[in-house]
Amino acid sequence: MGRTLHYTMKRDKGNFTRKEIEAIYKVSSFYNSPELLKEINITYKTKLKELWTCENFWLGIGNYYPNWEHKNIKGVEVEIGWAIVNAKMKIAEKETGNFIDAVYKVQKDGYIIFHHDEKNEFHGFTKIQGNEFNSLLVFKALIEISKRVPTAIIEVYDEGEFLLCPLKLKKGKVLPMVKDLVDGIQNWSKNLLLSENFGGNILKDLKNTDFKSKIFKKEIGFESPYDNETSIKCIEDSLRNLKEIETVLLKVIGGEGELYFYNIENRHPSQWFEAELFVRPVDVEKFLNYEMSAGTMMDGFLGEGFNLTDKDSEAESYKKIAQMFSMLEKAGFDKKNVQILGE
Repeated sequence: MGRTLHYTMKRDKGNFTRKEIEAIYKVSSFYNSPELLKEINITYKTKLKELWTCENFWLGIGNYYPNWEHKNIKGVEVEIGWAIVNAKMKIAEKETGNFIDAVYKVQKDGYIIFHHDEKNEFHGFTKIQGNEFNSLLVFKALIEISKRVPTAIIEVYDEGEFLLCPLKLKKGKVLPMVKDLVDGIQNWSKNLLLSENFGGNILKDLKNTDFKSKIFKKEIGFESPYDNETSIKCIEDSLRNLKEIETVLLKVIGGEGELYFYNIENRHPSQWFEAELFVRPVDVEKFLNYEMSAGTMMDGFLGEGFNLTDKDSEAESYKKIAQMFSMLEKAGFDKKNVQILGE
């Protein structure tokens, strides 16, 4: 739950060089910097205090977590948490003079663990909820990184509607991953056909009385939590996107009535496309002063942890927040001092 853009960066071969890691770090830092915030405020005559509504963009070195287990470090038993990690990072930065070396030093000393192998692959995601300006910022950052690290390919997936389909990026150009979109349509169609509440359920036509539908559905991977209405909408949205991609490709490549989906992903990177062709336009000014309500706040960042559903997330969110306030009041906290954005 919570609208998210996912991205993965892999080197063609070999490991990332120190220069490439520094380039990735510089772009990630810039997209979290006061300089970019100032630039946007000047350009759009706004007074934003933050660029990111829900989560910030970050790709590259620094995607780590504490080595939670009790560890014997240099002869001393230590229970490691974020407080210790952050303290060690500050010391390491002073010793090494830069963030990148500090991360590797703290990792080598056993205080942190990388989420992934950070030698030739980086992963990241950003929850942007309903702020499409943040989607645009993520995409622009990824394009810039792909230009600065031409040896790598970045793949980006969007749970929302900013991207027409998953994309590959290399040297600032993009390639639509049409197969992923088609596979998604097929998967949603399969889920719908197997749904017990769907009139066209193929399982109802099976005459074998010994047939265990739940076991069968589990074996073939059908455990979708979504209802039929959601399945139908996902199929319709994906088909619409597929049509839009076809229209774009016909204009760019040429041809009459021919679908280019089957061969498009075999194109050489030198024949990839301009990035803006496969994204929906964003009215930046619409989102510059974007404020989250209780529902979008909980959906976008903590929805999973609080077991919210898609049925009435706004009402559920206010209920959860009320429960939090109740706990805070019992602890002596006055809720009058708290204002919920969107109320």
